[in-house]
Amino acid sequence: MATAPYGFAFDRAMLFLAEEGGALLRGADGIGFMDRQQTERHYRAGMIHGESFEACLRTIQQGNAPTTPLGQAVIGRLFAVGGDDAFRYVLDSGQPIKVKAEDVEARMPAPFVEQFGIAEYDLVPLKSVNRTIGVMVVDSRFHEGPSQHDLLPHLDAMTNQVAVVCENLYQRADQEKLIDLIYETFRPSKRGLKQKLDQISAVARLYTYADRVLIYPLKPDTVQLEFDNENMGQAGEDARFPRAQPPRKEGLTAYLLKHGATIEMIPNVAQSNLVYHGKQLKQHPYLQSEGIRAVISVHIHHPVHRTKLGVLYLDYRTPQNFTKQHERAAQKLADLAAVFINQAYMRNAQDAREKELQRLGEVLEGSLVADSNERHIIELLLDAVPTLFAPLPVTTCIRLKEWQRPTLDDEPVEVHRFIYGAGSKLDEHVSQGNESVGISGRVMRSGQLQNVADVSQDAAYSPRDRMTRSELDVPILVDGEVVGVLNVESPLLAAFTRRHEEMAQRFAHVAAMALGNVRRQRNLRTVLDAAQAITAPSDLPTTLRQIADGIRHGRAQSVHTDHLVQGSAKRCVGSGRFLLWGAK
Repeated sequence: MATAPYGFAFDRAMLFLAEEGGALLRGADGIGFMDRQQTERHYRAGMIHGESFEACLRTIQQGNAPTTPLGQAVIGRLFAVGGDDAFRYVLDSGQPIKVKAEDVEARMPAPFVEQFGIAEYDLVPLKSVNRTIGVMVVDSRFHEGPSQHDLLPHLDAMTNQVAVVCENLYQRADQEKLIDLIYETFRPSKRGLKQKLDQISAVARLYTYADRVLIYPLKPDTVQLEFDNENMGQAGEDARFPRAQPPRKEGLTAYLLKHGATIEMIPNVAQSNLVYHGKQLKQHPYLQSEGIRAVISVHIHHPVHRTKLGVLYLDYRTPQNFTKQHERAAQKLADLAAVFINQAYMRNAQDAREKELQRLGEVLEGSLVADSNERHIIELLLDAVPTLFAPLPVTTCIRLKEWQRPTLDDEPVEVHRFIYGAGSKLDEHVSQGNESVGISGRVMRSGQLQNVADVSQDAAYSPRDRMTRSELDVPILVDGEVVGVLNVESPLLAAFTRRHEEMAQRFAHVAAMALGNVRRQRNLRTVLDAAQAITAPSDLPTTLRQIADGIRHGRAQSVHTDHLVQGSAKRCVGSGRFLLWGAK
């Protein structure tokens, strides 16, 4: 319509769509030629536009619309929009503008002038309801007739209508992508959390027209707002700007999660009065260097418990006029991200639980071996703990209660043996039971779990590793008695969550069963060895066999079984009596 003889009859028309918040323009299509002769020949013959608009429309619908030299030059052509050129004015104001030929070099980008030459250009916005999605450029380079320019207001009205239609089509397509994402939450998928958050970011960028979208998930059960940087979702990074940085402990993201509103909408960073950790947002170094001029941040909450799972950012490279529609869209996207993050948490928890059950099963299985001993069980325990706590860095120790006699005539004395995990630089050692120092000693006395977020604040702390910042101690109970303590330490402050406590308690319970099995087997062997020592000198089994034979002959109708433990016979010892059964 812009170039057809039955339309606005401009010589050339070019269409550019805005990208990166209007920082770039990318050529979509164009119609026209580079000289007067070709223009006249093709236009008069109807080779481009057909005899009527209806004929032209049929050609386009059939996919047979011819491509002109100007169209080939425009499609895919990318150039930056300057701060004061004519394109910037049209994008920001939404108003058409005329650029005279003598002003072209000063008002138009140099790559545009180099490619398309000097002429009197009219720039018309493609203006939707609340944003300008592109610019149409028309000229009458070969026919300087004034009539075309008189029709400019009508062309402006037409392009605005087209922009609204395009916007509706874009929104419908984006809505379909969003619906597909929602359906995907109900479908099993092998894709990791990062891939899913990247996908949400890409859809969010289209859905909200943001220039960049970032999703920072928190690690599960975190206390100190520790971010899962490996699974950060992002879309819209621009090669002209530095990439987004992971959140810092004293940064904006941590502040907004701790103290900010659930949704923060900042339409103009340069005019914001927000202060975080004593710093002004308008002076934020990363936002400045990354070219971010407007921001929406949204807390990501658990769908049911409303605990914090992360934060979603919608970043814009130009100031915005945020509305309730932006707020609703941002919240909808944050809720969708919450579902994916929670699903990943649940899947990881299930995997960790399966791994935990496997390791605990190995410990129990080891305790049922006939020749197993406490040393073997403790080695299994210490080997399993770091695997279960991974990726959290930990060191392990088991404090085991034992009884020793200084001499054969002395009473048993309680001692505590400290056994360390593989890789530890500490040597196994023994301390007196009445010297129950340290946090683990407190647990040995009280039988109560201790989770110390900062060991430097606990007067009872006895250092075994200079890197330790937090400590978790869980009692090991056998028949209601504390027989040991599982000690886990980490170089991170407040490293242990409720989930770690529960896992350590389950582990201590299995340790108690395993150690109980070993001790009961040891006690049984002691009793049997003592019985063997009593019966061996008197050759009691032979005597009992003779008695059984006599009974068998005397009472032929009776059924007896020898139950003696020696050779093929079995012995039952109890209360000073021997029970005898004869066999036919």
